[in-house]
Amino acid sequence: MNSKIMQDNFLYLQEWKKYNPTFQDTLFIEDDYLICKINDKVAKIDIHDFYLPEILYNELLRKSLMDNSLTSEDVFQIIRLYVETNQMNNYRRQRRKRNPNIAKIYIENGQPPFLVIVDELNSKYRYDTDNPQRVLEIYNLLKANKETVSLEDLGKELKK
Repeated sequence: MNSKIMQDNFLYLQEWKKYNPTFQDTLFIEDDYLICKINDKVAKIDIHDFYLPEILYNELLRKSLMDNSLTSEDVFQIIRLYVETNQMNNYRRQRRKRNPNIAKIYIENGQPPFLVIVDELNSKYRYDTDNPQRVLEIYNLLKANKETVSLEDLGKELKK
C-alpha cells in the first residue's frame, strides 16, 4: 500500500468505520485490495487505482454511509460496481484511442481524387484509392448496420 491513492483509501475507510462500527470487523484494506468478510465468506476487489472518496459525490450514498443504513456487504458491492464501471470506461477510452470511430468521410477532388477520413478524435487521414466512390458505399452500408464505424471496421471490410 505505497501509493497515495491507497493511503487515502485506507484513511477514508477508517473514517467510515467510525460512523458505522459494523464495518469494523467486516471491511478491510490489505495491500491493494478492499476485503469484505461476511458470514465466513471473503470477497475482495483490487482498488489500487480507484479513489474511494469518489463515491461520496453521490449525495444519497454519502448520507447512507453516515447514517448506518448500509451494511458492509452493501458498501462492498457498491464499490465493486464503481471499480468495474471505471475499468470498463477506461478500457473503452483506451480502445477508442487505438481504434477511433469515423466521424466523417468525403471525397477530396484532387488529381486523382482521394478520400479524407476524419475520426472522432479529429485526426484526418488521406486514403488513396482508384475507386473512392466504392469505399464511400461500403462505409455507408456499414453505417446503416451499425451506429458507429471504426477505422478498423472499414479496413476489414475493404480487405474482403
